[in-house]
Amino acid sequence: MTQAGKLQKVVTMYLKKVSKQTAFVHGKPTKEYWLLRSYLLKQDPDFINISYDYLMSQDEFEFMNVYTFSDKAKAYQTEMRWKETKEGLSKIHDKADSYSFDSLMSL
Repeated sequence: MTQAGKLQKVVTMYLKKVSKQTAFVHGKPTKEYWLLRSYLLKQDPDFINISYDYLMSQDEFEFMNVYTFSDKAKAYQTEMRWKETKEGLSKIHDKADSYSFDSLMSL
């Protein structure tokens, strides 16, 4: 999915899931659509990906403003990175061969 397509998906999903507003009326974007889109364009380009992952992972949302949404999306990303790192470290430790001190000294 392109960045522009992901941006539109994030805007429409946010308006539908979080703010319970419509993104389009009679086939035209609403004022809220343009405001949110301009806010997201001013953010770091990676924030669109973070928001997309957060919106796709959650089923139910409470009403929150854009700033609270940003904080929760970033916290979700941090949590997922910690889990990936933790799983990666456990895989590294599982693959390590066990050597005894005596076997190393006899080399």
